[in-house]
Amino acid sequence: MLSRPEALLSPHDDSPGDSRTGPRSAGEDAARTAAQPPVRISARGISKSYGTTAALRDVSLDVKTGEFLTLLGPSGSGKTTLLNIVAGFVRLDAGQLFFDDEDVTLKAVNRRGLGMVFQNYALFPHMTVGENVAFPLRVRKLGRQEVRRRVDSVLRLVKLEALAARNVSALSGGQRQRVALARAVVFSPRIVLMDEPLSALDKSLREEMQVEIRHLQKRIGATTMYVTHDQREAMTIGDRVAVMNEARLIQCGTPAEIYQRPQTAFVARFIGESTLLPVRPQGASLALVDGTPLRTEHPVPSGDELYLVLRAERMLLPAECTEKTNRLAIVLRDVIYQGDSLLIIGEAAGGMQVSLRRQLRHGMIGGLPASGETLRVGIDPDSAIIVGP
Repeated sequence: MLSRPEALLSPHDDSPGDSRTGPRSAGEDAARTAAQPPVRISARGISKSYGTTAALRDVSLDVKTGEFLTLLGPSGSGKTTLLNIVAGFVRLDAGQLFFDDEDVTLKAVNRRGLGMVFQNYALFPHMTVGENVAFPLRVRKLGRQEVRRRVDSVLRLVKLEALAARNVSALSGGQRQRVALARAVVFSPRIVLMDEPLSALDKSLREEMQVEIRHLQKRIGATTMYVTHDQREAMTIGDRVAVMNEARLIQCGTPAEIYQRPQTAFVARFIGESTLLPVRPQGASLALVDGTPLRTEHPVPSGDELYLVLRAERMLLPAECTEKTNRLAIVLRDVIYQGDSLLIIGEAAGGMQVSLRRQLRHGMIGGLPASGETLRVGIDPDSAIIVGP
């Protein structure tokens, strides 16, 4: 979780009374809090360890100007550590961090021009909605009318204008999340960082807020980094997804690139509903371990350790297969009704579990063999993705 939210609530330039600048007027603070153009974030060879535990290993990543990048990975993968380093809460051990061409590796937190949304929202419980949102502006010593104008504007943006006078302790989880978003963007930051801000919400509200956050980011235009362990959330919100595991950046690309062209077995397993079957070279082609020939229209990585990625929704039932389809015999183990779809679970040679998912159609359950019977399912060559380890 991101730490020390109070560090961001001080002015993003030198504090009033700094010996180099002297006290600033309200007009000067207003000018410094004017809309700032978004910036490119560049991490170069960043490493960080805690004792003998590596949190980041030689991570290099570019976040484009105005881009919404999601950092996706399991717990302990390094995604929050990277966000903390961009924020300035954590000092890196090696590497450099740039905002555009400015080296900000050693720059103080409150001089980076960041807006933050924390996992626990970090709202002030004794304040109203309007007072929480206004706080960063009052710290920056903006005039009363300018504070009111900005607060009113951002509350309209997040659809909370009618709740400005309500205490935040009386709000729902979704409303508190909107307050946190409003406070993060009210001073027009050039960068917004979010650390799993929707993790405490229920599924339906979380999905609603994902779309709202995406739309809000497009309207404000700030370069945004967003940490999540939820693959669907990462792909819904982000322009690009950076997949991390074991302190390393594994792959970065658009949601479609990550899903359709995973570069490693980890990415293929972590993204989507997939089974990976070992395959082996057989002359100029490929074969499953039982010798069944395999045709693919996708590039085949070099090396001897290769896997066929079976996406559940790309698998074909026998009646859907053609003469070009790769066929695979499975023993039917279960058919699970999930409302809008059926999850069909089978067992392939070697005990590997294979899943198929189909949108529910009338009569589909009755048309399947009974549990324990063999089903020859398939996958077309254009869906047969091959990955290395």
